[in-house]
Amino acid sequence: MYLNDCGPLRETNEVVDDIIEKGVTNETVIEVLEIVVVVTDMEIDEGDIVNIANIISNSTALQNGDPGITTLTATIISNFAEKDEEELSAVEENTGAITQILESFEEQLNNLDISDGQSYTALEMNVAVQVTSVEPADYLSGLTVSASSSSSDISQTDITLNAGDSLVQEEILTGTRVIIPSSVLIDLSSEVGSESGVRVALSIFRTPSLFPSQHIRGTNGGQSSFNRTVNSLVMGLTLGGQQMTSLGENIEFKYTPIQSDFKNAVCVFWDFEDTLDWSPRGCERIASSGSDNGEMTCSCNHLSNFAVLMDIYYERVEALRIISIIGCAISIVCLVIILITYLSNKNLHVLQSQKIFMCLCGTLLGLYLTFLIMSALDRHPDYPEVTPVPCGILAALVHFFTLSSMAWMGVEGINTYLIVVRVFDAYIPRFMLKASIVAWGVSGLIVLLTGLASQGNYAATDYCFLQKWPSVGGLLIPIAIILLANIVIFSLVVRRLIKSANVASNSDAAGTNHKASIERIKNAVSVLLLLGLTWVTAYLTLIDTTSQVTQTLFIVFNSLQGFFIFILYCARNPVVCAYWAKVCGCGQDSSRTSTRANQGTSQGISLTKTKSTSENDQSHDYENPSFDDNKEYTDLDFSQGKKGGDPSKPTSSGKQYTDLDFSKIEKGGDPTKSFDGKEDVDPAYEVCII
Repeated sequence: MYLNDCGPLRETNEVVDDIIEKGVTNETVIEVLEIVVVVTDMEIDEGDIVNIANIISNSTALQNGDPGITTLTATIISNFAEKDEEELSAVEENTGAITQILESFEEQLNNLDISDGQSYTALEMNVAVQVTSVEPADYLSGLTVSASSSSSDISQTDITLNAGDSLVQEEILTGTRVIIPSSVLIDLSSEVGSESGVRVALSIFRTPSLFPSQHIRGTNGGQSSFNRTVNSLVMGLTLGGQQMTSLGENIEFKYTPIQSDFKNAVCVFWDFEDTLDWSPRGCERIASSGSDNGEMTCSCNHLSNFAVLMDIYYERVEALRIISIIGCAISIVCLVIILITYLSNKNLHVLQSQKIFMCLCGTLLGLYLTFLIMSALDRHPDYPEVTPVPCGILAALVHFFTLSSMAWMGVEGINTYLIVVRVFDAYIPRFMLKASIVAWGVSGLIVLLTGLASQGNYAATDYCFLQKWPSVGGLLIPIAIILLANIVIFSLVVRRLIKSANVASNSDAAGTNHKASIERIKNAVSVLLLLGLTWVTAYLTLIDTTSQVTQTLFIVFNSLQGFFIFILYCARNPVVCAYWAKVCGCGQDSSRTSTRANQGTSQGISLTKTKSTSENDQSHDYENPSFDDNKEYTDLDFSQGKKGGDPSKPTSSGKQYTDLDFSKIEKGGDPTKSFDGKEDVDPAYEVCII
């Protein structure tokens, strides 16, 4: 035993030095490699890496075919791939330890005890391996070895062997495949004996961090317009236990590019013998056939570790990232102002509609803050900068706030339907309690269930967001349901809007009607924004032909949603403006203004003043309520009117009042005062649906 769980803690270099001193034997190799797995998952220095390279070389030299040794070695190499690429590059340049580790790993793959027709597979986060013994007679049309994954974590890679050329699956995120001609297999089989199969060893590396290239660093250091990088998985291939330098027939490698917007693709291999760098010698790129599902094809006359170098242009991607960060920052400031304003004024957080509005703003604020934190910690989508646990927490927070924001938009939709469309019998007991349980509780439950169902595949490792299927099941489907409901509600609201416009056009003057129509259009856009219908653009990004345009629209609309809400529901709210003026000391006390105006503003309902439509109507056929002279009316609730109690009927004085606009009352026109004919108030109003 090199470590005792109950013994004293020791530095990693002490542990590694102890292993080097005692050596590695067939009896201790498994235990030693298990310790090295733990050590490589910690912070280690250059001396530790050199010693670990020697340990791996010593374990490989035992020529032990135990699959457990190969699995542990693959785990160690996967841990190394998580290290900083600059540090690994410095270690390689000074000591050559990284090359030593890779060569020992290939040798260990050849040590495996694999019988004819059997296979061995090891899948780690950054390394996937399969070793198979095949009979050339079974693959007379050639052998295709495919490695595909629906996530950036290649521990979920599906490695398959097929006869002939098999197409890659359309829904994969990353993938590669190699097509080996039958003549190559037959030649190798004749060399090792006709009764033996051919050993095919395939290794896949998720990142090129174990292949530090001085050429790439020199290219990128001299300019800033693009980034020269390996834009594919790195595939290593040996046949018959050897890397053949000259094949009778070329082998084809097909890659799915990791990033788009690239140029100058070059097929290369890692030259262990001469340059210790990427080299295009013996490889060429084959033109696309038009039916390759976005794959790139390389043809090489030798075996080694292969990849594709590309120039990645980040102008558009970086521009969208900057736009989203700026938009989120602006929205955060606006939402903070909204919440401070509404919380500090008791008249602005009394009504149900105002409470819903504040909950929506608070949830959006959480979403924007989490997104900015995620963007600051994980700036490069193609490189893991955050460890799995914090990354998973960030992804869960973004997931929760996105769902709860959309849920509160759904609550806004229901409330708008009750006020604008249903109007009568619109009261729901404990509405806010029920809405909170659904918006926050159900959203949290969906996040929890999605995480449990994903079983370690919840968040992507190279960017702190949901992987494909958790994103579909736990995010896109619930959002789609809410959006569909809000689209129906928006249609009903617009229908009521058009109906109201048609009624008004029968009595309004042309100029007044035109002005009211413009106001209705503005307010309809406000409702559309509040119900989150701009999120429909997220689904349009799935269409390839319009993805770039819709992606830009999605980022602009939704990163600035907090700003739009501020302009439309705060800056345009006369009650809020009056409160701001009072706070600044340049306005009068607005406490006399009825809070009923706030309900309209925050819900998407605006009350606008128009001319009387029936001043000559002298009918008194109504039950209640009535507008009698010299009586005081405070906060009239027009949504609770009964049959015969239409307040739009003429009063005893012959005047008509229809949905008083408390937000438009001028000085001396307070509707809470008695109507004695002395107030300067136009007695005719009309409901204008936003």
